[in-house]
Amino acid sequence: MKERNDYFKTLERNLICVLRRGQLEEAKSILRKMQAEAPFARETRILELELLLKEKKLSDSNRLAKDLIKLFPDSSRLFKLAGEAAYQMKEYKDALAHFEEAHRLFNHSEIQLWIGKTLTQLGLFAKAQPLLESIAEQQPRAHQALGWLFERQGNLVRAIESHNHFLNLSPRNPYSQREVERLRAALLTPEDLQQEVTNLLDMGEKIPTSILRTYLKSLLQMGRNQQLRDLLAGPAKDLSSRELIDVAWAAYQAGAHDVAFDLFASQLNQGPTDFKIWKALETSAQILDRNEELIQIYESLCSEKPQLHTRIRRIRMLESVQKQPRHFVTDP
Repeated sequence: MKERNDYFKTLERNLICVLRRGQLEEAKSILRKMQAEAPFARETRILELELLLKEKKLSDSNRLAKDLIKLFPDSSRLFKLAGEAAYQMKEYKDALAHFEEAHRLFNHSEIQLWIGKTLTQLGLFAKAQPLLESIAEQQPRAHQALGWLFERQGNLVRAIESHNHFLNLSPRNPYSQREVERLRAALLTPEDLQQEVTNLLDMGEKIPTSILRTYLKSLLQMGRNQQLRDLLAGPAKDLSSRELIDVAWAAYQAGAHDVAFDLFASQLNQGPTDFKIWKALETSAQILDRNEELIQIYESLCSEKPQLHTRIRRIRMLESVQKQPRHFVTDP
């Protein structure tokens, strides 16, 4: 019995190590061995949840987390993972409740960091800022979280200062490097930004994605949609899916529905899709009279995203309702 327990503990330690290193295939193999030994054990189920989170299986992880906190209500680690699952699903109120319970069960600055980030996402800046500032010495990433908080408040100068503070501690951090570039670009006037991009193109230099993304948004605000399309076909073709979706949202909000439709549609096969993207894409298709084109796109993706069958039926139903003749009653 002792040898069996030792074996299980060894599997648990090994799984934790490979998860930290991001070796997901090896993690799956070890988890299967743990499940063979003790499928319902707390350690097995919590590590199963952690693996789902690492695999970005957001719906599955969120569903499992909700089940497990009922079974193991005294586990701070479990509530923290449940908070992370809800946070990634953008269910911020649920995430905050989970993180606060995790902190109640075990006081730790990393959990406070998550609480601060979640308060920021909920727009509760007055609560988030002092919390993040109070833990920045123990959790340097709080400076990055403060950068996002100040940006949400429209204070780009303080946002840059926060990221620079983090870069003083971790000079090669790519996230804060990109954020400083992007925020500095956002402070430029449209004319200065255009001059910066023109100079880089003339010299044959690659435009930093943060500057390029800001410039694309400025083109939308000026109504230069064709110039934006030319850049997307050339210098901007290497933007990441996340960056292209960001530009798509800017196009949607600017009323450039043709650009928004094309950009959103081009990214539908890039992993999980936010419900809001489906809605925006369908609204743009309706405005542009491109419903049939959108249905064809959805049909090509149904094998990977079965939920699209429902959305196709909904589009067809709305089209049918709109085509029905309207009967008006007039006064005699």
